[in-house]
Amino acid sequence: MGVGKSTIGKRLSTELDMIFYDTDKEIEKKERMTINDIFQKFGENYFRKLEEGLIIKLLEKKENIVVSMGGGAFLNKLVRNKIKTSSISLWLDADINT
Repeated sequence: MGVGKSTIGKRLSTELDMIFYDTDKEIEKKERMTINDIFQKFGENYFRKLEEGLIIKLLEKKENIVVSMGGGAFLNKLVRNKIKTSSISLWLDADINT
């Protein structure tokens, strides 16, 4: 959280002339509630299933896109394998002081 995934993703997509997707924002739009509200109302498992479905769908589009997703998404084996086999992945990490 807070490492600049969305900011860097937007800049990268502009530079590369690609469509940008932020998975959290896409889920919030679809569900019409915040991620925090989804977690509180339905739990993390529900959110992770939404996230998995969205990411797989985006990666199967075979379009040149930039996708910003939280680190929790990469813990999902299906998502991780799809990313590894169909895309280029960048992992952003920052010290808490940064």
